[in-house]
Amino acid sequence: MIDVEKLISYSDDLVEVLKDKRDINNLAQCFQHFNDLRSHCDADSNEVHRLLREYEEKIEACKKKTEQANLEVADGAEMESICRRNTKKSLKKNVDLKRSLAKRRKNLGFQILSHASNNVLDGLNMSDGHYFYTGLRGHHSVWDSHLFNYGS
Repeated sequence: MIDVEKLISYSDDLVEVLKDKRDINNLAQCFQHFNDLRSHCDADSNEVHRLLREYEEKIEACKKKTEQANLEVADGAEMESICRRNTKKSLKKNVDLKRSLAKRRKNLGFQILSHASNNVLDGLNMSDGHYFYTGLRGHHSVWDSHLFNYGS
């Protein structure tokens, strides 16, 4: 239950405070500062929300670009296939060139030896079998590599 005497006492105190012009001005000034502060906080909050939306849009755009780039990039198996094809083309071109040089230098008494690694991951080793000598003649024991046969 409300204590009526206390309520009357508070209202009397309030009336006494409001009688003084300085107190009313101070109260009005505090209220104005409160409104100014609230306005600045609202403006700052709106700016933060705007920046967050802007960054979210930039992140989404970046995600879309990343997904598009991932679609355009060849996967590991496809890249390996491309490398092997290009390596075989390059090998054939080099072998043809060295065969041509070997024929020209044969008259001078030079022997051109070229090797291919035994590592099957290199892409040249045992590519189709007809570029290398067979048997012991096709294997260099010191370098553990296959020797190209330019005569075939």
